[in-house]
Amino acid sequence: MALTKIDDRGVTYPLDLLDNEKIRFGTGNDLELYHTSGSESYIDNSNGHLFIQNGGSNDDSNIYIRARDGENSIVCHDDGAVELYYDNSKKLSTTNSGIKVERTDSTQSYITMATSAGDAGFIFANSNTDIELMDRDGHPFFKGVKDGAASLYYDNVKKFETTSTGTNVTGVHVDDGATHDGDVSLNGASYNSWWDKSDSAFKFDDNAKIKVGTGEDLQIYHNATNSFIQSNTGYLKIQTDSLKLHDRSDDHPMIEAVNNGAVNLYHDNVKKFSTTQYGIEVHGTTDNARIAFGDAYSNSRIGYIGLNRFGIDAHDGIEVRDPSDSYGTRFKIDENGYITKPKQPYAKIHFNHYSSGGMDSSTLTKQESVAYSIISNGMSHSNGRITVPVDGKYLIYGHNNVLETGSGHMSVRVNGSNQYGMMAQNADSDEHWKSMSIMTIMSLSANDYVESWLYGKQDGQNWNSLIVTLLA
Repeated sequence: MALTKIDDRGVTYPLDLLDNEKIRFGTGNDLELYHTSGSESYIDNSNGHLFIQNGGSNDDSNIYIRARDGENSIVCHDDGAVELYYDNSKKLSTTNSGIKVERTDSTQSYITMATSAGDAGFIFANSNTDIELMDRDGHPFFKGVKDGAASLYYDNVKKFETTSTGTNVTGVHVDDGATHDGDVSLNGASYNSWWDKSDSAFKFDDNAKIKVGTGEDLQIYHNATNSFIQSNTGYLKIQTDSLKLHDRSDDHPMIEAVNNGAVNLYHDNVKKFSTTQYGIEVHGTTDNARIAFGDAYSNSRIGYIGLNRFGIDAHDGIEVRDPSDSYGTRFKIDENGYITKPKQPYAKIHFNHYSSGGMDSSTLTKQESVAYSIISNGMSHSNGRITVPVDGKYLIYGHNNVLETGSGHMSVRVNGSNQYGMMAQNADSDEHWKSMSIMTIMSLSANDYVESWLYGKQDGQNWNSLIVTLLA
């Protein structure tokens, strides 16, 4: 029979209570200790706080809560840590600065983050050097190494990493703006470029290029020997109101151009050539202001045009050629100063007349019906008539030879009406040739024509020539 009341007889030991029988404390029975028939034990406090403590100044006394005999669940150390255990293995303890999660049976430790939906991820420690933040499948979001790199991951692939010199990004970095207060390197497959903070300059290795345009049409680079600005399409335009091209030291100008003004060319810091509203201007003294002509093959000067003079050096002279005619020579001054004009218009008609009795008439007869031959360059001819191609001064020459006993007269006509010169000559009976000639210089217009006329007795053999050539 269980004890139900403590009276003046006192309490006998041990104190045995049946299931559901309680020990109650306090006037209002606020604290109850009991064991139910369902094998569960309770300390039930219904008012105020419940304290489990070592009393007084009992130093070095701890409180142990064990779910099983000999296996710690919670240990509260006097003036020290509170420890939480799993299967008698310590997993978490408080420290003077926070908490400590540890695993004494392995070099790896986890803190699992979970919600009502299940595990979300882990904080993972590896040995005493690495720490990682992982998803529930063990894929890292972040990884840090003691005295080493800190890395960020995307879909289990490392994208960002700190290094001993800065950071390393794998893939494309996108931001809304960035400020860099140190050197910045841009490494290519073969050549590199970088921002040099100490020099406040953006620098490129040899053969590293700046490429501009969708089709990379504009390129700027240096190949260790020369520098290039290369435009692969359209024009390369430099737009400014004033353009100056100087030497590297900026001491000597080479080219200067001004909006709505002159373009000036320099030689050794001295202006030598300028454009003007009327053409060009060459600068210099009487002795040295000149335009020189060079030999493209020997890279030497062959002549020049200067103030009040024209010079030819000891070469083959100067020629004017026509590119539309296989670069045929039109005008030439040779090394001796002689002028030749291979395309100078000229014509020569030669009449050959032979008959017994010949021509016997007192009227002028144009030489067109008899047999003749002609040599012509740039002049048209028809029926003994020579037509000039351009306005100019022409030399006109007529010549007549008579053999045997012939006699006759010769004249030259221009445009069929004007008669220039008349000659008469009788031949000897001993068959000696007798000659007569006429020559004049006159101005003719384009399409004027010249003819040779004869009259009188022309017996025997007769040779008649007419020559017309342009002088200027």
